[in-house]
Amino acid sequence: MTALNRNTIRGLPIMFVLAILVAIMAVQVARASSAYADGESCEGLVPYTCIQVWGHGGTIEELGASHANVSDPQYCGYKAVFMLYDRNGTFIDSYSDGHSGCAFVRAWVKIDIPDTNIGVGGYVCAQWYEHGNRQGGQTCKYMT
Repeated sequence: MTALNRNTIRGLPIMFVLAILVAIMAVQVARASSAYADGESCEGLVPYTCIQVWGHGGTIEELGASHANVSDPQYCGYKAVFMLYDRNGTFIDSYSDGHSGCAFVRAWVKIDIPDTNIGVGGYVCAQWYEHGNRQGGQTCKYMT
């Protein structure tokens, strides 16, 4: 064998091992990113309501909601109600928080909750209220 062939043969196992390691890392990154709970979902154009979810996997740590309406940009006495469901649609828990004062242009609610595992395929829905009256529909974020 020539020197070139020996180097090529000797280099193959290292390249093979490196290729396997890169493939394993790519699979781990893909699995982690697909199970990450962070995300946002919105419903409506004007007015609109958005839900924000922070956490990891199927576990939720924080919830947020925002609402805006161009025709009436002042929001007073508002709150968001969050409902958590597992992948079968079974209700798990609900949380709400709000503000008795006023906000202008865009109103926002964010709350920390006890780490709650709803599992991949579960979902969180938010409803927006002003002075006790529900505003618009319901927006949901599915955990993927």
